[in-house]
Amino acid sequence: MALRSLQLAFLTLSIVFSAAATSVAFGLRLPPFRDFPLSSAFLLQQILAHLGFQELSFSVGAALSEYPALSRWNGPVTIFAPSDASVDGCAACPLPRLVAEHVVPGFFSSSTLQGLAFGTKIETLNPRHCVAVTSASDRFANATRIFIDGAEITRPDLFDNGIMIVHGIDGPVSPLSTSSCTDASPRRSFEAAPPSFAGPPPLIMSLMLRDAMLRLRSGGYGVLALAMKAKFAELVALENVTIFAMEDDFIFSDPHNYAGDVSFHIVPDRYLAGDDLQNLPVGSTLGTMAEGQDLVVTSAGGPAVGTVQINRALVKIPEVIRNARVVVHSLFQPFSHLQIRLLSPGPAPGVPIDGGGGEDLTAGDASESLEEMGGCGLGPAQIEDGHGP
Repeated sequence: MALRSLQLAFLTLSIVFSAAATSVAFGLRLPPFRDFPLSSAFLLQQILAHLGFQELSFSVGAALSEYPALSRWNGPVTIFAPSDASVDGCAACPLPRLVAEHVVPGFFSSSTLQGLAFGTKIETLNPRHCVAVTSASDRFANATRIFIDGAEITRPDLFDNGIMIVHGIDGPVSPLSTSSCTDASPRRSFEAAPPSFAGPPPLIMSLMLRDAMLRLRSGGYGVLALAMKAKFAELVALENVTIFAMEDDFIFSDPHNYAGDVSFHIVPDRYLAGDDLQNLPVGSTLGTMAEGQDLVVTSAGGPAVGTVQINRALVKIPEVIRNARVVVHSLFQPFSHLQIRLLSPGPAPGVPIDGGGGEDLTAGDASESLEEMGGCGLGPAQIEDGHGP
């Protein structure tokens, strides 16, 4: 009877997690599909409890409150769930933190994990804290054992509904260090040894790009998602990327042709989160995927959100999409193409900020002059764009 009840519970939870936005199950109105799986503490608690992870289940609500990245994440997710015995073995572990540091963005099945290069770091939903994936060949069982920061995955693929996958782990667990994403040698079990294979380096970036594209399509940025698909081969080779986006509704009536200028809105190999944007000084330049064309910060951030201007375009919503490798910010309008001319002793040629057309910005020094002119208060006599009147 107990087994039948457990099977029924699993079936119920699977149906609930696959339901549409307006579905109602057992009197519970479900949140939109895009908000699964982490926004519903109740459902996540039930899944972990039925899988046998009671200690982790009890801490889900507190973790969602203490770690905003957990509640904000609405893409596919992987949970490396430590057994109750593993949790009990770390008496000083703050349980909410343990939850956040055993949940990673992206969908990593056991077969995907086996294909990762030894020591691959995956950022958890406690930002800037990473787990290391290691593996070892078991000659006696003719199998590959996978370790997450030294704790072995003993029950792989316990739960898989296409959005969330749960692996059970056993072994020592502890809070991750602030240097866990940069440590040269991963913490691992003494049995772990480098395997005879290595996964393709772009795998993590590929997963993060696909996650971002999926969420952009469902969030009103479908044109950008299509552009990213077209540039996928270039993007997947990057370490990380910052993208500035325009909503589809604007693009369809856009006289400035954002869709034809997407490369000018992509900053390769730089991960600029919302706080990073706020801290960029006036005059900072950002290289783009448009060859020879850079962006410039024309108005610095301040205490209030929404004060950063880049190429005279105001950042509308920071971090529309953010995962371990991709961050997307929305703009009120596309970037202008700017150009500056330095005033210095002797003849000085015009120095383009982005290499494109546009008017000159007259200044003694790019960053200094932009600060002095107040950034967002720059008039057309000092700084012009390439959009025409």
